[in-house]
Amino acid sequence: MVRLHGPDAPPVADIARELRVTDRQVFYYRQAAGILGFLAAAGNVWRPTESGLHLQRASDDAARAILAVRIAALAFIADVNMVLESCWTSRERWERVAAFLARTTILGRETCGRRATTVLSWIDWSAAVLRRQRSGERECSASHEPIAAMAKEEKNALVSQNL
Repeated sequence: MVRLHGPDAPPVADIARELRVTDRQVFYYRQAAGILGFLAAAGNVWRPTESGLHLQRASDDAARAILAVRIAALAFIADVNMVLESCWTSRERWERVAAFLARTTILGRETCGRRATTVLSWIDWSAAVLRRQRSGERECSASHEPIAAMAKEEKNALVSQNL
């Protein structure tokens, strides 16, 4: 998503076609990229931030690591990880996140369930990327461990690499 934005962002339909998603999903992904600090809206035009430009120039592996760190560093994700402590089954994880969203947002019940699935996929994906980055592995399956400690370590490693 971020790599498709430059000084003049293409129309939503073009982005959707390129990513093979719906126009609605482009709006969601843009919002997510904005929350993560990679895109910023100026009126109806979305442009990359400095962090977004850095992400655009990064290799695919580095871009995944940057994205994983940003996701893991979100206060919201830290809150969800607290809710997930001592959860072991997929069903229990989903139920706890859906209940957390119902308590802390204005989303309806069905939307909370869908968003719980999305949030858990972000957490699992980020954990896998950070683990893979830390161990140098090419492939890694997600686990249920909290990722806050890994994110902190990864941030420190990325800062050291860029100095």
